[in-house]
Amino acid sequence: MIFRKLQIENDMKTNWSTIGGLILSAALLLPAARADTGYGDSPVFAVDLRGLLTATVTGCVVANAMPVANAQVRVEGTAYTANSAGDGTFMLTSIPVGNGYVVDVSATDYNSKRLTGVNVAAGANNLGDITLTAGGGPYRLTPMAPDVNPTTTTVEAGGTAYRYYRVQNSSGSPAGGVAVSAQIVGGTAVPQTSDVSSYWPGKTAGLSDSDGVVRMSIPASSLGAFGVVQSVQLSASGQVQQTFQAQVVPRQYDQVWTQKLGYGGSVGIAGANISPESTICHTIVGGTTTAESISRVNTTGGQLGPSIGVDVGLSLKTTSLSFSGGGGASAGAQVSGAVVARSTYTFADPNSTDPGQNAIKLYLDLGNILGSTPGPQMAFYDYAQKTIEPLFLGSSLSSVEGEVQVGPGA
Repeated sequence: MIFRKLQIENDMKTNWSTIGGLILSAALLLPAARADTGYGDSPVFAVDLRGLLTATVTGCVVANAMPVANAQVRVEGTAYTANSAGDGTFMLTSIPVGNGYVVDVSATDYNSKRLTGVNVAAGANNLGDITLTAGGGPYRLTPMAPDVNPTTTTVEAGGTAYRYYRVQNSSGSPAGGVAVSAQIVGGTAVPQTSDVSSYWPGKTAGLSDSDGVVRMSIPASSLGAFGVVQSVQLSASGQVQQTFQAQVVPRQYDQVWTQKLGYGGSVGIAGANISPESTICHTIVGGTTTAESISRVNTTGGQLGPSIGVDVGLSLKTTSLSFSGGGGASAGAQVSGAVVARSTYTFADPNSTDPGQNAIKLYLDLGNILGSTPGPQMAFYDYAQKTIEPLFLGSSLSSVEGEVQVGPGA
């Protein structure tokens, strides 16, 4: 008897008892081998069809026995979606074979419909006519629970912000396929429907999903100049139902440069700066550098005890570390590890051309690394650290952070 094994993977849910039943049923339906063929049992073939088990799902959206065009058909929890054509028909392609799918159907001016327990077999699957009923309207546009929208929406120049609401019908149930419009109070409309997403809730901006969620798109280009607070009103069923404030702010981001000198391997000298590092950060707002900071990171490693220390900021120094713990650990036990300290300095004028200030910045950025490599610069760095830093860098020190990394003693 030829035994064929069909291995079916259901991306939505895996029901092994069902799969086992399908395999057994397939085997029982095959004709038995004839006794007079002169052959023994046929070999067992295992065919892995996982890469082939996709299907198409079709159907037709209608209302009052008439086709509904541009209805949204979406497989819940996936990116598979389609819109109905002028004759109401739709086709979803490349759907993984499986059971228990949920298909949401929504259209403007109609109550949405949710089809549960949809089974998809390999090949073509026709859901037949899907009938929608006229919406109960008027619709209400309500905040999400909890409300995810800020009081004032800020949009970076060149970007787009989003706000989320829920659309309900007159009975309080979620309403899908309801168009929601946006308009600057006393100004122009804010376009929505060209903003389509395959993964955000509210697939098409300005059109509610089957669960009533609607995503409203607020592009910076619709709000005018920087800093001008605009009032935006949202309308559904021809009525203004929500109003909020929005404004454009300059684009802001950080540019960061980091350099690090790492010795690697195990720590051989207690108190050695095994990983000197420096970081320069420029904050860019509207294309202009508005803030600058320089951070120095010292990692001192070895046997952690009373004798190990690391410079922190200006004159602070960790010269005594003690440890305690359960399980028989005693205070003062020798352990291997490292002390990591970060000192950050900020400068009021990041665009300064003053030679003295720029020399200090250069010292902060490079001194930490140059002072950790053998050579005459080590003596100069040590002198500058102890004598010059307290005179010129005290007002620039903005933060000090530290951590201790420990492990078993040698």
